[in-house]
Formats: sequence, C-alpha cells, structure tokens
Amino acid sequence: MIEKYIIVLLIVIGFEALLLCIAWEEIKALQQDKRDWKNRYYAAAQIRSRGGVGEK
Repeated sequence: MIEKYIIVLLIVIGFEALLLCIAWEEIKALQQDKRDWKNRYYAAAQIRSRGGVGEK
C-alpha cells in the first residue's frame, strides 16, 4: 500500500517539475521580449531627439 503512495507521489512531483520547467522557459521568453521592446523604444526616442525620422 505504501509503495502505491510513493509511486503516485513521484508521478505528481515529476509532473510539477515539468510544469515548472515550462513556466520558467515562458518567463525567460517574456523577459527577453520586454528587453527587446525597451531597446526599440529607447532607439526610437534617440532618433526623434536628434531630429530624425518623422520630424519636420
């Protein structure tokens, strides 16, 4: 009977570890997207401040 609980516990822990790995990859991707957008925003702000594209 105890062996059955141990097996179920191991399966549950394995499933949770899998979900954690998937969530970790998603978090890293979202952080990279945030950095990309921030870099684009600052680059566009620099161009605008120098009287570049779109200013007349």
